Amino acid sequence: MSLISQELFHYVQRLRYLGLAGVETDSLPASSLPLPALVELDASANRLAHLAHLGGVVNGANANGMPELRRLNLSSNMVRY
Repeated sequence: MSLISQELFHYVQRLRYLGLAGVETDSLPASSLPLPALVELDASANRLAHLAHLGGVVNGANANGMPELRRLNLSSNMVRY
């Protein structure tokens, strides 16, 4: 899976935890995820190589519809800092 569809997230406005560990994705539509209640995003064990795939999640979750995000797991990816 190269991109997780935004439609998947349309009806989950109250979601607090999203576990996407090991889904083998190389990108996430994080810059446009409408998840205002999300507290934790686990995107570990994927093929993410660049922080750009996560848009502003790393650089300020408020700008991306995730004002409550407190924990972001990117372990076991190919992310370079």
